[in-house]
Amino acid sequence: MARTRSLRNPAIGADALQLFGVVAHDSSSPLRLSGAELVPLRDLAAIVRSAPYERLAATSDAIGEYRRIVEDAFREQQVIPAPFGTVFRSRSSLLHWMELHYVALVDAVGFLSDRLMARVRVAPLPLPPEELSESREVRAADFETTVFDSFRFLKRSAVSCVTFEPQSGATGKSVEASFLIERDKWTVFHEALGEERQRLPELEIDESGPLPPYDFVRLQFGA
Repeated sequence: MARTRSLRNPAIGADALQLFGVVAHDSSSPLRLSGAELVPLRDLAAIVRSAPYERLAATSDAIGEYRRIVEDAFREQQVIPAPFGTVFRSRSSLLHWMELHYVALVDAVGFLSDRLMARVRVAPLPLPPEELSESREVRAADFETTVFDSFRFLKRSAVSCVTFEPQSGATGKSVEASFLIERDKWTVFHEALGEERQRLPELEIDESGPLPPYDFVRLQFGA
């Protein structure tokens, strides 16, 4: 019987496929998904959904749905996230890509298997004059150096770290970094964050996670 298209069971076959990520595949206990399906290839499976073969608009709803599917899967097992908007013309072209990069994908699943990502955002926090000291004023004046020194300290509890260019917005300057952390070191990383919050009261240090390793994956697409 031919599959029919629905939000619960999107059809796979004739239409193009949006790729959300790649996971390890066990045919005896496949990953359960809502709003997406698996395309298996031996020990791997791609998380996909039917989509038009065109550039996907990066609307807040589309990005939110992309993150929901990736992070729902991540709650069950590790995911290699694909960049938002990755679309293959057909199932066969997707399988060809998976076959071409099979060894690298298997290695990536193994490398990331028990690791989590945390994103840390740091911004200046206004303090009343009576709480300022000379050392705090110096650190606040050299905001970026202070932040990157803090990131170096946090990296001691992580496998890897990616820092991003400082941003300036309506609320002022901020700097972000992502940390890849062993699952059993998650508490240690949070303790290090707590130490930095106490040491740097002039800074607002926000953390989000655990997250899929969005910032530690660079999938290759091409011939």
